[in-house]
Amino acid sequence: MLGDPGIGKSALLEHAAARAQELTVLRARGVASEAELPFAGLHELLRPVLDRLDDVPGPQAQAVRAALALDPSEGPDRFTVYAGVLSLLGAAAPALVLVDDAQWLDAGTTEALAFSARRLAHEGVAMAIAARAPLPAALDGAGI
Repeated sequence: MLGDPGIGKSALLEHAAARAQELTVLRARGVASEAELPFAGLHELLRPVLDRLDDVPGPQAQAVRAALALDPSEGPDRFTVYAGVLSLLGAAAPALVLVDDAQWLDAGTTEALAFSARRLAHEGVAMAIAARAPLPAALDGAGI
């Protein structure tokens, strides 16, 4: 959802979280000061379910660990990171992903969310993303 500050985007996300009684709720908020930190938004979003990385295929789990600086590996392949995020969201299902202030997310997080959003149909995961216009380019056309 797109809109100007103060129109109720955050309130709508809060309302969704309050109604998600039997779902795993994963949340992140973009922060302007972290917009240049790779995968900072994913770190916030995925922290509650990192214990489920063992349910993700090995190379994908390794890539997510490396992207989130949980492992000494460097420079993980972006596709493998994004596939790992999708697999981890699926492992957390049924889940609701809520992201506020997406205009301030780092590029890696934005791309991973867009990749996942286009592939969530069979994962048991719903996603709602709020941002000020214009929508970050990676999310444009992601069906969010």
